[in-house]
Amino acid sequence: MATNVPVPKDWGKGGCPKPYAADSNYGAGAVASVTKKGYSMVYQCAEEPVNLYCGMTGYEPGSSQYGSMVWTGLGSCTGTISPTSSPAFVSLVDEGGCSAAFDDGANYEEGDKISMAGLVYQCDKSPSSKHCSQAGYKPGTFIRSGTQVIEHWKDAWSLIGYCSGTIAPTSSPNFVSLVDLGVCPEDWAATNPYEEGDRVHSMGLVYGCRPWPWSTYCSQAGYEPNVDPAAPGAWKDAWSVVGHCSGSRGPTGSPSYDPVNIIGACPDEWSGGAHTKYEEGDLVAVTVSVIPIRKVAYRCKAYPFSGHCGSLSPIVFGGDQGWAFAGSCDGSVGPTASPNFVELSTMTSCPPEWNPFTVDYEGGDLVSYSVSHTPMRKLVFKCKDWPNTGYCNQGVGFEPTTPYGKMAWIRQGSCDGSMAPTTAPIANTGICTYNKCITRQEACQPGSRGCSCRVGTTTSSKCVKNVQSCNIADVKAWSKGMDYVAGDVVKVGTKRFKCKKWPTTMWCMQAVYKPELKVNGIWRNAWDTDGECPPPIVGKIGTFSYTADANSLGITIPDTLPDGPQLVTLLNSLREAIKATTIISQGQEVAYVRIISIGGVAVNDQGLRRLMQTRFLQSETIVFEITITCPDGCDPETPTPPPTFKPSTFPSASPSISPSASPSVSPTNNPSALPSVSPTNNPSASPSVLPSDLPSVLPSVNPSTLPSTSPTSKPTFSNKPTASPSLSPTDLPSLSPTNKPSASPSMLPTNKPSASPSVSPTNNPSA
Repeated sequence: MATNVPVPKDWGKGGCPKPYAADSNYGAGAVASVTKKGYSMVYQCAEEPVNLYCGMTGYEPGSSQYGSMVWTGLGSCTGTISPTSSPAFVSLVDEGGCSAAFDDGANYEEGDKISMAGLVYQCDKSPSSKHCSQAGYKPGTFIRSGTQVIEHWKDAWSLIGYCSGTIAPTSSPNFVSLVDLGVCPEDWAATNPYEEGDRVHSMGLVYGCRPWPWSTYCSQAGYEPNVDPAAPGAWKDAWSVVGHCSGSRGPTGSPSYDPVNIIGACPDEWSGGAHTKYEEGDLVAVTVSVIPIRKVAYRCKAYPFSGHCGSLSPIVFGGDQGWAFAGSCDGSVGPTASPNFVELSTMTSCPPEWNPFTVDYEGGDLVSYSVSHTPMRKLVFKCKDWPNTGYCNQGVGFEPTTPYGKMAWIRQGSCDGSMAPTTAPIANTGICTYNKCITRQEACQPGSRGCSCRVGTTTSSKCVKNVQSCNIADVKAWSKGMDYVAGDVVKVGTKRFKCKKWPTTMWCMQAVYKPELKVNGIWRNAWDTDGECPPPIVGKIGTFSYTADANSLGITIPDTLPDGPQLVTLLNSLREAIKATTIISQGQEVAYVRIISIGGVAVNDQGLRRLMQTRFLQSETIVFEITITCPDGCDPETPTPPPTFKPSTFPSASPSISPSASPSVSPTNNPSALPSVSPTNNPSASPSVLPSDLPSVLPSVNPSTLPSTSPTSKPTFSNKPTASPSLSPTDLPSLSPTNKPSASPSMLPTNKPSASPSVSPTNNPSA
């Protein structure tokens, strides 16, 4: 039996429009029909720019996933729209005479008009106007792709009216609308470094250099005013017509400069290099005219713009990112004496040396930094205010005098000597202890204080009482496998944690409940915070200076030194190599290695790279400092010898962190002092021989599909009671106490009164 399909309301505009055709260009508001089961439906395309999706696959009206985003159903239709008479241009504007026809060699701009077959087209606004001069966008043309008709011209031109005849010829063009600027400026020349506002002459017109960033094109040959080389009209990106002129300027004398902008002798010519070649305030000269010779000077901008000074010349595109015009100059800078610190303010005493491991520098803090050892010279730096203060505590990455150090530190001047000594600090022992109490059961006489048996009990062997003993114990870090009990205290860093009382005590020994510094963690189910431990004796033992060469240290320096950031990487590798070959006492740590110079040249000197071009540095002298710290506490009474690099004739008092050349005579049962280089995230190719005894990171809330082979000693997370009682009592605590009485009496008396009086009174006090 046939089923009547409900037909939507008629769309009210006669018959059906043309059927929808995929891959067609539908304009905003265009309509199309789609045949449904038993009727046809009319859809309307969305407004611009969404209409661009109307012809795309996946946006078909009425049937696709995204069709409703771009098409709107208007109603049903029947038949076809009756044909109309020949198209008339009633809705188009009469533009009068017809302008010139389209010429694919012309340079059309926004607003330009052409005529084709009695119709007038106007070039669209930018950026669509860029297509107006291209032959593929000629108005009125189309291409076919299968059954699809594609009209690209609509992306560049708009039909605005109709015309007849031709536009009456006009007289020779005049410059009524242009300003008469008098005599003409100089013609454009590629050798001149034009800037914003500069003017040049070409064919009676005056052109002005446009503002930045377009001004950077003004000196380039491809942008000569009114000249169209490879890219027609490209000059309009750099120059604008500002007026007309006649005649030429009379010859002038030698060019003069405003005395205010003359800096005197010229600095060195700019030359390219690494981003660290020039610093804030550096001056360079650029030649702008050869006959007569004329130079101008530029000053390197402040950080971070100074990073552009070495890679971009002041007069190329983008050069103004790093350079600022300083003025004209003449001659050359005379030779100076050896550099000194006259221009720096000198402090009478030096603040503490910069330490890469300090993490509490604040804005305004002063540090000193050695820049040479013979003679000894130091600079003073001040930590920048917020938000840069955080960089002061980022270690070697923001070390003073390094490229990124400027983000954290400001140079203040030089210094000499040291600040007045302060009173010796009181040594912090770093001792952290707690009162550890242990409860054990002992046999007792029935009826005695605390005894579990009343007077008259015959089986005295079962009578016990709890006896507690306490002693001072060190607070140690949490350790797996320890049988923690209620009241035990562990630490994470300097923060103390105390194991909770029963019934949650059992969780204290499980790794998933290991105390953490994270405030809201699962550890809170087993542990309570218990204050802070005093910090251990951690501090700088001393800084020791050394002079050696790479051969004696057993390290290698490459024969070619890289530039820029790679040099920093090489120096970091050199520090690590020195650190790895250093032999120190047990409990000590090489906190930092600072390389001062190689071959007599400071590592922050540009001359180090030049030195590499002439000498092989493997045998050159390396001057460096090693800072030794005691991270886990050292005995202040024991003097600390400086570290050594060569083995002594006697055995060391403590093991070395460097491996020996041959294996030990016998293996050791002691674990190594250092962990592996880093753990791996990649699973092994085969399973371990033995299963791991480490628990999962977090307990699972989902029950397994199979019962466990044996019961576990770990508590579960379920808050729901089981359907049946356990076969035997468990030693594990409940998640929460119960209000139901136990099936048998307690072993110990309770503080709550019983529901009925005792059988007979007792002379012994209760517990």
